[in-house]
Amino acid sequence: MSVKAVDTWSASEYNASAPFVYSTDNTRPIIALLDPKPGDKIIDFGCGTGEVTLKLSELVSDVGVVVGVDSSRSMASTLAPSVQPDLFIKQSQIDKAKENGLENAHVQDIQALDDGFASQLVVKYGQFDKVFSNATLHWCKRDPVGVIRSVKKVLKPGGIFAAEFGGWGNCIGTGI
Repeated sequence: MSVKAVDTWSASEYNASAPFVYSTDNTRPIIALLDPKPGDKIIDFGCGTGEVTLKLSELVSDVGVVVGVDSSRSMASTLAPSVQPDLFIKQSQIDKAKENGLENAHVQDIQALDDGFASQLVVKYGQFDKVFSNATLHWCKRDPVGVIRSVKKVLKPGGIFAAEFGGWGNCIGTGI
C-alpha cells in the first residue's frame, strides 16, 4: 500500500534558502561520478526544482534524455508536466520547462516508485543508463530500501547509480 505524503515543500523558498545544494562547486564531485555523456539516458531521483537536472540535460545533449522525478508537486512542477493524472500543471509551467530545455519531470515517490509509471518510462526510453540523486536520499526516511527497489526498476544491468546524501553544510539556514 502506497502512503501519500503531504507536500510541504515550497520551490520558491527552497531556491531562496538552499541554492548551495545545486551550486556548481557542490555538485561537481557527484556529477563527475555520474560521468554523463552525450546519448546517455539518465533519471534524476529527487530532482527538486531542476537546476542540476537541466545541467545533466545539457551534458547528454539532444541525443540523450534526462527525466526528473520528485515527490513534491511544488518542486517538479517548476520543470514540466507529470504523468500522474491527478496533477494539474498550468500551460505556462509547461512552456517554461520546455524553454529551459527539460520536458520530462514527474511527481513520484522514489521510495515506492509506481510500477505502472516505471513501466511507462522503460517502454518509452528503455532502461536508463544512469540514476542520479543529489541532496535527496537523507529525506527518504520512511523506506530507504524502497529507493534501491525503485532504482532497480529503471536502471539497466551494469548501469550507474550515483548519489550523495546531504553532506556538510546541507542544512545551513534551515534551522536544523
